[in-house]
Amino acid sequence: MPYITTTASCGTDYTLYHTTDAGVTVAYKTISIKGGANCLDKKLYATPNSVVTKVSDEDYEILKNHPEFIRHVKNGFIKVTKVMKEENNKGLVAEDASAQLTPEKYTKRGKKKPIVKLED
Repeated sequence: MPYITTTASCGTDYTLYHTTDAGVTVAYKTISIKGGANCLDKKLYATPNSVVTKVSDEDYEILKNHPEFIRHVKNGFIKVTKVMKEENNKGLVAEDASAQLTPEKYTKRGKKKPIVKLED
């Protein structure tokens, strides 16, 4: 079974549709890939740089032909591997545009670092 490694902050649902005889478009299958990479928790600690979702061989065969999945792979946000290991996120885009700002990112942009109150 393949592992889908992603650096996306949000999860993605890849949905397949078909048109009925009456001309109505209906969703018949959705494959969900977890997100959550580079997000902050309530204490402003970032989550891991990538998130892994295990999919069945059947679902992967479907995903290989899904236009949005293909686009995400080409843009470097997704990598497909047969084994799950730390090196799987090498070569992926570090984060997508929706990744949350961290205090360190503020200073990299030349802005004053925000004051945050950490809870124990």
